[in-house]
Amino acid sequence: MLDPPTIGRNLLGQALYSRVLAALGPGDSAIFLGSRGLHSHRGTEWRRSGVFERIEVIQGEETIALREGDFLRVDRLAPGDAPALKEMSVFRLDAARFDPRAPFRIEVTATRPTAEGEVAFRMPLDYTLPAEFLLPPPPPPEVAPLWISAWQAKRPQIAGLGVMLTALSAILFFQESFVRRPKLWLYGRYAFLAVTLVWLGWIAGGQLSVVQVVAFLHSLLTGFRWETFLIEPVIFILWGFVALGLLFWGRGVYCGWLCPSARCRSCRTRWRSGSACRRSRFPTCCTSACG
Repeated sequence: MLDPPTIGRNLLGQALYSRVLAALGPGDSAIFLGSRGLHSHRGTEWRRSGVFERIEVIQGEETIALREGDFLRVDRLAPGDAPALKEMSVFRLDAARFDPRAPFRIEVTATRPTAEGEVAFRMPLDYTLPAEFLLPPPPPPEVAPLWISAWQAKRPQIAGLGVMLTALSAILFFQESFVRRPKLWLYGRYAFLAVTLVWLGWIAGGQLSVVQVVAFLHSLLTGFRWETFLIEPVIFILWGFVALGLLFWGRGVYCGWLCPSARCRSCRTRWRSGSACRRSRFPTCCTSACG
């Protein structure tokens, strides 16, 4: 095999090796075959047929016939102490039919006369490119964690939730100015609660529950992994916001604004009472869930 530059350049010399490489197509390989003896490994029929009938390259189930168009004659080798060879040839092997990394076999057919006529016999030569000339296989591509693909797939929901939480933060930070304007309070709050119920609850699936708290506590005892909770970006962001909200405003941040299941009862209570300013009672299920 002449493909490794260490072999090809040292054997043929730089000029001839460059000529061999120039004749190769993408992925093609080149082999060198030399012989000395009574019989020619090239024969003479190839000058008429264009096929070297005495040589075959066999790899697996593939048998490759060498043709005149793939042949280059070599007159001498580059090393000064190279053995004296009678015939030296370089052949191109098509990338579609030959894998230089896999073992292969060269079979040369020779003939000799006998009393009963000419007898032909085949001389096999097995060859495998040494391992030191093989590049290590490329490492497998890194597979992105599953939670990253989940966040990428839910970009619209994450963006929408970010807008909601930004608006809610502004309402909570400036709540005194907000409640001084009854109409703004009424319409603004009901619009936000409608978004919470329809978009956050029904579309984005942003409903926190006690089950998630139990799963979090269980992970602390059995081995905590962030990937387990990052797999649901909407739930993860909600829990993070609620945790921060508890430090500043208490549990009313979630129960009063971000709990979809509580919004149905809250809206029904407001509708029946007809009061815009009366404080809503938290639903029993929401109160117990929020602790």
